[in-house]
Amino acid sequence: MVSKILDGEIVIASHNKGKIIEFSDLFKDYNLNLSSSSDYNIEEPEENGSSFAENALIKAKATMLGSKKISISDDSGLCVDCLNGEPGIYSARWAGRNKDFSVAMRNILVKDIMRYDFTSVNKDESLSIVRDKLRQKKLGDIFVTDDENLLLGDICVYSMADKAFNTDDDINSRAIDVADLNTIRVNLIDNLEQILPIYRENSKSVVAVVDDKGKLVGILNQNDVLIAYKNIIIDTRRSERL
Repeated sequence: MVSKILDGEIVIASHNKGKIIEFSDLFKDYNLNLSSSSDYNIEEPEENGSSFAENALIKAKATMLGSKKISISDDSGLCVDCLNGEPGIYSARWAGRNKDFSVAMRNILVKDIMRYDFTSVNKDESLSIVRDKLRQKKLGDIFVTDDENLLLGDICVYSMADKAFNTDDDINSRAIDVADLNTIRVNLIDNLEQILPIYRENSKSVVAVVDDKGKLVGILNQNDVLIAYKNIIIDTRRSERL
């Protein structure tokens, strides 16, 4: 039944040759002649729908009216949970007129993908308190701040354990005494393109996020960065086929 309905020509509502290849593979078991909007000199319509389905329908209708043939279309985009589903139907435009991968990367800021649930200790906390927090939260690292919440450094659970368990004055030692003062940090308004090298060059899975004053405001998880990066790659490839 399907083969009878689709026996003939179908016009793909796209000007991209890659899309024709995809649909050709999809319909390879049917006796079809596939063409595209460009074969009929049909201009791209304005995609002003409120969903992927609506935009796909807009393209299909425009191509059907211009070619007087059965037309088929699809639409897709990037929906990032941490961006409340954006950019969604605006994905291609979000990457710029030329669908530039680097533009899309610069549009994702640290504040868009960071986490606000983090654990820190004051610089004057005893090592016993630091160790308790690490154990309770099951953390590998903990950040050290001053009374104004300025980031001073971080403590790795392994380095802290070495010093804490090999001294008799564990209670009297302070967090700042064992903190790494060269801790990696990123700013709220740094973008994805800027922060990716940090994860390439360091073994840290979590880095501190600070504001313009250097105050600790959150953390950036490596997995969240990689997911955002992966989603941009997927969307850019999809956009190239539109």
